[in-house]
Amino acid sequence: MSRSVAYPMDSLVAFQIWDDWDDEDACDNISDRFDDLREFIQAEVLSRWPSFIKTDRWIGREYHALAYNKLCWVGMSEYCGQISIWMIPKGGTNTPMAVKFMERVENNFVKVFGRYRLIGHFSNGEAVFEKMEEPVWKAKSKKNSRH
Repeated sequence: MSRSVAYPMDSLVAFQIWDDWDDEDACDNISDRFDDLREFIQAEVLSRWPSFIKTDRWIGREYHALAYNKLCWVGMSEYCGQISIWMIPKGGTNTPMAVKFMERVENNFVKVFGRYRLIGHFSNGEAVFEKMEEPVWKAKSKKNSRH
């Protein structure tokens, strides 16, 4: 069975990849790039949804939580250059309030953090994605690099 980037069940999820994963120079400072992405996610979540609080904890082995409020966790997972940025209800339960909150923020969440949309899976488990418009974080990083 093939493997893809993990994301929690019943989560709101946006997908990205490192475009230059095979670039040796880019891979030399990969931990800095992950730190930058984590900081961006935290800053965006906290500025867009003020009820969230910054955190740095793991939910299980594959889900790195970066922010939370009374209803939801926001975090990221990575596998071989694929990145999922996700939001799940706290406590693993889809309470009506958490589901309503996630429905309300879904379009904005995907617009800010998503670059690829999951279409489905092949029978071997391999995921199939389609490219979306450039996410907000990518556009911001291009503007900052044009000094």
